[in-house]
Amino acid sequence: MSVSSRPAPAPGFDSPILVRTLAALDGVESAPSPQTAAERLSQWLDWTDAIALSAALGPAEPAARPSAMPRARVALAIENARRAKIGLASGIAADSVFAESPADRDRCRASYRAHQHELATCVLSTRAALRTALAAQSPEGAQLAALDAVLERALAGHERRLLASVPTLLGRHLARTRQDTRDDPAEGTVWQRALLAELHTRWQPVEGLIESLGPQPATPP
Repeated sequence: MSVSSRPAPAPGFDSPILVRTLAALDGVESAPSPQTAAERLSQWLDWTDAIALSAALGPAEPAARPSAMPRARVALAIENARRAKIGLASGIAADSVFAESPADRDRCRASYRAHQHELATCVLSTRAALRTALAAQSPEGAQLAALDAVLERALAGHERRLLASVPTLLGRHLARTRQDTRDDPAEGTVWQRALLAELHTRWQPVEGLIESLGPQPATPP
């Protein structure tokens, strides 16, 4: 079983898509940050997080090698994760609230928040399932799984607060720029485009775990 040494990325640090999407609403060009991902990460961690992160980054314990999970089960976990992402994206695309004309911004905002809750719940359960598969492969895999769990706990509050502001920002932008065009059918697309960008951002740790698990045999449809 191949286990990559690259840990799952922290949410948002390698994903400018959501930032670019929001910046583009006001015609602002989002410049890359001069800080490295590690520098930005350090600003979000307190001393207890730093201790937990240091422990997770310590040497892997050879004696703690777990029993390997069957490759077919690992492949199924990966396939389930990929199908979950497709399902989330399809749900966003099919949301009839965003297709209404004229758009009801209160309904759009409420629907956006409902999708956010679904995204957060799905990401949590998917990461947990993939961490279980990764931890069963080797001491190194268990170390990467522990690192992902520490980062998830440490960054959850920051991520929740930042992303919770997105629907409010979208509503304010649309109210400011489309006061005379509330029947613009493209308005719903703005909400959907931001949600899809948020899905991409939230899903990055999942992709990191999938990459860490390495190539797997195909699962039957």
